[in-house]
Order: sequence, then structure tokens, then C-alpha cells
Amino acid sequence: MKKHLLFFIAIIFISFQLQAQSYYNNDSITDPGFEKWIINPNPPYEPYEDLEYWGTPNEFTSLIGVITVTKDTNTTYGNYVARLETKYIYAFEVPGVVTLGEIKVDIITADIEITGGIPFTGKPLRLKGFFKYQPHNNDTCVVVVFLTRFIPIKGKRDTLGVGSFFSGDTISDWTEFTVEIQYLNEEIPDSLSIIFSSSYNYNNPVPGSVMWIDNLVFEGNEGIALDIIPKVRVNVYPNPATDNITFDLEEYPEEGEIIIYNTEGRQVYSGEVKQQRFTIDITGLTTGNYYYQLIDGSVRVGSGSFVIGEK
Repeated sequence: MKKHLLFFIAIIFISFQLQAQSYYNNDSITDPGFEKWIINPNPPYEPYEDLEYWGTPNEFTSLIGVITVTKDTNTTYGNYVARLETKYIYAFEVPGVVTLGEIKVDIITADIEITGGIPFTGKPLRLKGFFKYQPHNNDTCVVVVFLTRFIPIKGKRDTLGVGSFFSGDTISDWTEFTVEIQYLNEEIPDSLSIIFSSSYNYNNPVPGSVMWIDNLVFEGNEGIALDIIPKVRVNVYPNPATDNITFDLEEYPEEGEIIIYNTEGRQVYSGEVKQQRFTIDITGLTTGNYYYQLIDGSVRVGSGSFVIGEK
């Protein structure tokens, strides 16, 4: 009987073990356009290229000369995209997978484990991007987003937000996908994981199914854009806030403006940015989620979200 590589797409099977990251790394994803690739030696096989900032199965499957995630030049923007293909590996099948976490593949037992993610404290409402898909034998591709928070009193992580997108259609032209993120409570997440797979059904991944992905962006309500990799990183605290909230910028924009929106997309505050660290009085704003954009001249250089708690 064939074995299949067990791809645990459900959050209850994925452990997030995050290490401390840099101070300004709370609301950004490096390489949302899949532009950064590195060459890995792979004797006795040919060297292969792999994504520098995303996890893939290539490190393990390359040991037997199989690469499931490759670089492609048919892009929507930039120079490269990620191409994910489900392939045979001897007696079992492995989907092409790209994730913000780390992937470990056991070639003997045909198991795959996804761990980790990145520190992230925002609460975007949706993830958007572009994809193409060529399914084989009625296969389905999937995109999954998880936001979690470690709860010390429980000694484990709680899932705060989750969203998914599936497609079994043949998509030959670049098409936008949307993952709507549903939040289970008002807590602020501390980590994020995104998973792409060329085959959703881990019991029956279909070799030959190919998925292409490119140009990711987060979005708030009413289409408010939230940069996945901002030009200026912003640390916002306290979060949740009550009376005042401080914005600490990695660098100072010359013609800076901060704009705050509520979840209906209505602008509730705007002000000139005159220094690298500044505090805003929010006593006039009601409890709830808010989004901000940092503008330099006419260009958005940073964005994110925060919560105003009960006063």
C-alpha cells in the first residue's frame, strides 16, 4: 500500500514555537513577493534554489533528488514567483508547501511537521495575493492563515484568528485570491503562520498538481491596505490601549502623517509626524479595533492595527 506524506493543515496539529525576534519585527513579513532565493549545494545531485525567508520541504526531499518548490519568472510583479508542485517520492506523494514556519519531513515514516511562525501583533481582516493552479485528477490547492497567542496560565497557544481559501479549478491566468480571517475573541495575537499547499487532501495528494503564488498583501476593513513588508517599521504600544497610544518609528519620515481608521473604514484621526516617537490621545475613541497608515508625502510607508480596550 502506498504511503502519503501527512500534511497536517489543521491548526490543532501545528505547533508554534517562536523565538525572540528583533524589536521592529512585530507586523511584517519578509519577502511577500517571493523574490529572495538562495542556492544550496546538494551532492550527489545538482544544487537547487530555495526560498530564503519561507519554509519548504526542499531541504529534506532534495536528499533524494526531488524539489517540490521552485522559482518561476512568469510574474504579476517583480522578478520571481513560487511554484509548488505535488510529486512522487518513491512510495509516497509530497505536496509543494510554502510556509512562514519550518518544515520537517521524515522520509522513512512519510510524515511532515510544520512548526513555528513569525512574531506578529496585528489583526488584519484578510490576506490577498495572486495565484494560478493546474490541478490533476480533481485535486485542490489551499491557503491557510493562523494567528495565535501564547497563554502562560494554560502553558499553550490559543488560536485567535483563522482563515482559509481553497480552489480545485484550473486557473491559467493570474487571479486574485482572498483569505477572510475570522477572529474568535478580542485578544491581540503574538504570532502568525501562513501555509500554501498544492494539494489540500493529505490522505490523497495528487502528483502533477501545480500552484503558483505571488504578491501577498494584508488588508483591513473597507479595503484599508496593511503592508506585509513596510518601508518603515512601527512599534505600537500599549496594545490594547485605553487613554494614550505611542508610535515608535524605526526611522523618521520627512513629510510624515499618521492616519487612523475604525473598522468601518472611516478616518477618525490624522496628524503630522514631527518626531520618531510620539503619543496620541485616544480618550475620544470608542472601544474596538483600529487601523493606522503612516504616510510620507503621498506614499504609504507603514501600516498596522491596534485595539482600544475597555476604559
